[in-house]
Amino acid sequence: MAPSRPPSTTGSPDPETPSFTPTSSSRTGPNASATALATTLDSRTLYKATVSASQHYNGLLYDQLGRDLGTEAEVRTPTSTIHNYSFELSGVDDELIREFSSRSRLIDIEAGRLIHDWSETHGREPSNAVKLKLRQQATLSTRTAKNHDVVPLNTRTRQWRERAIANGFDPEAVLAATINRSHARPLTAADTEATWIVTTAGLVK
Repeated sequence: MAPSRPPSTTGSPDPETPSFTPTSSSRTGPNASATALATTLDSRTLYKATVSASQHYNGLLYDQLGRDLGTEAEVRTPTSTIHNYSFELSGVDDELIREFSSRSRLIDIEAGRLIHDWSETHGREPSNAVKLKLRQQATLSTRTAKNHDVVPLNTRTRQWRERAIANGFDPEAVLAATINRSHARPLTAADTEATWIVTTAGLVK
C-alpha cells in the first residue's frame, strides 16, 4: 500500500490525512517465477480495501495523537446521504472542518451537478447507492495536479491560523478544547456500547 495523497501534497493547501493506493509488484511473462507470483499481493483485492486501509491509518493516527496530546476522536453524523460517517477530533467545530475541506466542497458541487443531471435524465431522484457512485465519479473528475512546490510548515501553520481567525475561531481556544481531553477521565464500558460499535463499523462499509 502506498499513500496516494500524502498530507499537504494535493492541489489544495488544506491539511488532510492521506488516502492510499494499492501497488502491485506482480511479475508476468515467461521469466516470472512461481514463487514470486505466489507471494505477490493481488492489487485488485487491495483496491477494494482502500477505504478500510484509510480508516485503519486514521485510527492509528488518532491513537498516536491521543497518546501524545491527550486528544479524543468522535464519530460525526454525515450531513447528507452522499457522505459517510467520519471520525473527527473532539473539540474541533464542524464549521471549522468545512472551512479547511475545500477539496470536499469541490466534490460536493460536482456531485450535486451529476445528481441533478441524473434526475433530469431519469425523471426521478437517484437512490442513495447511485448517489454514492456519482460522488465517487465526482471525486475522480475533480482531482487536480499536485503542487510540488515545498511550503515550509511554519508558513502553512501561519496561513491556517489566519484562516481560522478570519472565520471567527481563536486558534488557542480550539487547541485548548482539543488536547488533554483523554487525560481527564478513564475509558469506561459506556464508551464502547453497542450503538458506538455499530456506528463505528459504518465507517468502513
